[in-house]
Parts: sequence; structure tokens; C-alpha cells
Amino acid sequence: MKVAMCDPSLFTGRYDDSLCAALAAAGMDVALLGRPMRATDAIAPNGYRYEPRFFRRSEALRLRMGEGQAFRLLKAAEYGLSCMLGDLTPLTGADVAHMQWLPLAPADRIMLRRLKGGTALVHTVHNADAYHADAGVQGRGYRGLLDMFDALIVHGGTTREALERQGVDPRRIHMTPHPPMRLATAGPQDLAQVPDPVLPRLLFFGTIRPYKGVDLLLEACLSLWRAGHGFELVLAGKPFMDIAPLLDSVHAAGFGDRLILDLGFLAEQRLDAHMKKADILVFPYRAYRQQRRFPVGPAPWQGDGHVRRRHVRQPAGGSGRQKPGRQCARPCASPLAPRRKRDHQAGFGRAGADLWRFNGQLEGHGPGHHRHLP
Repeated sequence: MKVAMCDPSLFTGRYDDSLCAALAAAGMDVALLGRPMRATDAIAPNGYRYEPRFFRRSEALRLRMGEGQAFRLLKAAEYGLSCMLGDLTPLTGADVAHMQWLPLAPADRIMLRRLKGGTALVHTVHNADAYHADAGVQGRGYRGLLDMFDALIVHGGTTREALERQGVDPRRIHMTPHPPMRLATAGPQDLAQVPDPVLPRLLFFGTIRPYKGVDLLLEACLSLWRAGHGFELVLAGKPFMDIAPLLDSVHAAGFGDRLILDLGFLAEQRLDAHMKKADILVFPYRAYRQQRRFPVGPAPWQGDGHVRRRHVRQPAGGSGRQKPGRQCARPCASPLAPRRKRDHQAGFGRAGADLWRFNGQLEGHGPGHHRHLP
């Protein structure tokens, strides 16, 4: 079976890479369609093809223009033209066109209309509200796009229930667990670029947006620091909001030395280095409306829809560097319970099989016949 996996902006490159490799290992002919790769991308196609089909002109100007409003408008214009007039052969020539993300709903509607009826259309609903209802024009009309797909993939019951409340036919919703993923491994140079901790370390990573609650995290940390608790906080990722007032509040309170910043799009190896030096990962989402899933990590993680953490023992006196102790026995909000590599690979392999187990429902939509996986 021929599968075209589409993530125009590579919003979830690590997820895409792992899933495409698992599908290819299951015998699929897979192509991942995205933008030209950046230095921070760590995709290494294994058994599948990578085709930079989107944003080729705007990405060529990114370093010169920066990533301000002018660049974003250029990207939107280029994507709109691609959806209206671009060559869709890589999608129409596949048995299944699987849209991981729909980066600009008004333009995506045009592209989906061009594709409808020529191939089976599948979409992974990563968030029941487009971009956590924090996207403006980018997500306007997203709900209507869902009705254009033959099948929708979700990774948790919360998302399924949210879609059903929005009137989506339950027969088109297919749920499969979100498997673990593996980051590119940090080398000695990457580890050297991340300062060693002098106190127990909390890590927040990823894009910084209003719904992620970084303001709540800093408020909680300030409260704990004022109460005499000793720990560090690392913020690693690119801000998509003004965080200067939040950072100023930390410095004004006299705790600037507890805050470590690594702002911007980070290479996976750099993120891996941060995770290796952290004790706890924190995700203070203001409203956790997205589906339950594993964060990515440097090692396969055990879990049942949660991740586990290392239990950290407090030394006598309540200060100083804490040492990892026994793994806690219940799911917590931070890592890690490493398992062997084959367990990690099997996790994505099972997910890949689950994603395509519903192919019989898509018969007749594409140029070829879909086959079931065992």
C-alpha cells in the first residue's frame, strides 16, 4: 500500500519519522511530505522517502528575513498557492493521504477539496481544538475540515469524546495509543553546552505558548523559592508569546540565578542533553485539552498513557544535589523508566499496525486496494 504522510511545516518531525519508519517496516511504500529540513531537524529516513514539497521558497529566505510577521505572511501566501495551484501528484497517487497537521485551515480546505474522491483521506487529530484554540486565522474553520476525512486518528479517549461532542461520526474515529519516541542522542559537545546542575533541576521544554501555563509554573516556583526550597528551573524552547515580564518577575524577586534559559528552536541532541541533566519534567498546561501522550525522550519510556519519573531523595538537611533513587511505582508527570530498544521499536510498530487496521473502511477511495495488517 502506498502512503503519503503529510506534515507541511514538520510540526512533529520526530513523531512523523518514527511512524513512517514503522509503517515502512510493516511493508508500506511511504513518503513523508514536509518543508526543507533545518539544522535543528534530526529526521533520518529509514525505509521511507522524505520529500520537501512545501515552503521551499519561504524557507530559502528564512535566515535572511528572520521569523517575524513578514516571514509568516510569506509562508501563508506560499502555502495558499500550493494548496490552490500546486502539484498534488504525490498525494493523489497514493492509496492513502494521511494529513498529520493542517497548518492553515482556509488553505487546507482548498487542498482537501482537490483531493477528495481521488484517494482515501486520513487525519491525526492531535488536538480536539485546533492549536488549543490559540491560532486565530490559522485554525479558523478547522472543525469543518474534519468532515472531509474518511478516517480520523486519535490517541486518547478524551479526544474521542471531544470530537463526538462536536458531532463527528464515531464510526470515523479510530483510537490507538501514542507510543514512545526516541530523540537523537546528545554527544559530548551537546552535553557540554548545557550547564551541570548545582541543585535539583526542573525542565520545561517545547514551544512556549499561553495555553502551556509557563506563567503558572514561574508563579509556583517563586512561591517555593520564597519558602526556602532549593531547585533550578530550565526553560528550553522557542517563545511564541512575550515572556519578558515573567522573567523580570523572577529577577526582581532575587532568584535569577535559579533560572536557566535556552530559548529558540533546539536540535534534538540539545534537548536530549537537557533531559539527561534534569530530575523532573514539568508540563503546567493551563487546560490539558490535548490527548494524553508520551513526551519524546532520550530513552524508551514505560507507561500506560503516562510517563514515570525517577524518585528523588532529599538529602539530610533538605539542601544540596539530590540523587536518583528507586523508580516510583505509580504514573507521575515526569520521567523516566527506560526499557530496551526493542520495546521502543515494538511500540511504534504496534501503533503503525493499529493506524492502518481500519483500511477496510477506506476501500474504493484510492487507486489501489488497501490491505490489512495482521
